[in-house]
Amino acid sequence: MNINPDVKSVGELALEVPHAITILEKWKIDYCCHGGQSVTDACARAGVDVNELLAAIGGDRSIEGDRNWQSEPLGNLTKYIVETHHVFTKDIIETWIDYKRKNEVDAIRLRPHPWEFALYFDI
Repeated sequence: MNINPDVKSVGELALEVPHAITILEKWKIDYCCHGGQSVTDACARAGVDVNELLAAIGGDRSIEGDRNWQSEPLGNLTKYIVETHHVFTKDIIETWIDYKRKNEVDAIRLRPHPWEFALYFDI
């Protein structure tokens, strides 16, 4: 996949390349509220080099669409699936867990327990 950072918006990049979300969040590049800006502008705003970002995301991933998997040994197919698809799944699951902790678990943890109301406010 070739990415033109001057044309491609950060929001489009996050939608088309799901594993890029983790990298964008790590480098503090906003793909949500400022998702309409180009990758180049977003990198300039965050102080990140565009080429480093694209290298981290893997801007030139090739897809082996012409390979005949029916004639390949099962071990090669298994290796391909694990190396190609499980990486994305792991990244997305880690991103989802971080989101849930930040937006749901921590929010509940900060709420006072009913017993604390009785202790502090004598209700």
